[in-house]
Amino acid sequence: LWNNWLMLKFWWFDVRPAIAARRAKPKFDVISHLIAKKRNAISIVAECVTYGAAGQATTRELIPTVAWHCLRRADLRAVMISDDY
Repeated sequence: LWNNWLMLKFWWFDVRPAIAARRAKPKFDVISHLIAKKRNAISIVAECVTYGAAGQATTRELIPTVAWHCLRRADLRAVMISDDY
């Protein structure tokens, strides 16, 4: 029940306003693309959840991987802690 409430909040406060905004003024993004392909609201929210989960998983895996490499290699560690960009 809690997950359904969270999904409803995500739909109501995030996805639904984004769909309305993109219908009024399309941009070069996923929601505008899905609207142009005549996708329904359920498939749009499913895409949003998929991209959100993929981004979270990528971030969660990237940070420890970078840390691991920096611990193993002094040259990478030096780059990461330096003030030079």
